[in-house]
Amino acid sequence: FKATWIVFQSITWLGKKRPTTFYQNHILNLDLSQIQGCFNANKLCICKKVPNVYSTVFYTILKQFVKYPFVLSNIGVSDCEILDARSKGRFTSREPEPRANVKSGHIPASKNLPYTDVLDGNKFKQEEELKAIFEILNPHRKPMIFTCGSGITACVLALAAKISGHQDGVVYDGSWTEWGSIQNLPIEV
Repeated sequence: FKATWIVFQSITWLGKKRPTTFYQNHILNLDLSQIQGCFNANKLCICKKVPNVYSTVFYTILKQFVKYPFVLSNIGVSDCEILDARSKGRFTSREPEPRANVKSGHIPASKNLPYTDVLDGNKFKQEEELKAIFEILNPHRKPMIFTCGSGITACVLALAAKISGHQDGVVYDGSWTEWGSIQNLPIEV
């Protein structure tokens, strides 16, 4: 079973090291068994060497990432699901946002799927388990928009969806940090 795997390289941005979604991206086709165990105890990717590289730099990566106007135009649309990878507490506003000046809540009509729910320890759950999770949240196999706090763990959901057989999904890379900071965007709490 081959899948698309997006490898994020670290860059310095605003004085902090962080993965980036638009600069220096590479996409690789890997046997998924080779990436099992690539997450540390904090569920962050720790792969330093990626085996069996089948393709090189992927320069059309932007089509897999969307900006807030795209998400806004898809709120309440019957042929799309928005899945949020943040914790249930942050999604429901019971826990405060960790970033200053970011409102609490979630994008209207979105559903919560904490990224930890698709992991079994430091690896992805088995394909059948992931299929069951996505079947509950998206029984009609609609295209999906994945979001989280900053765009990083949304990629975990995107890969889990890909493993489960869902081919049609994009990541909102600005995610809640952007959405919760922009005046006049709709928010549910």
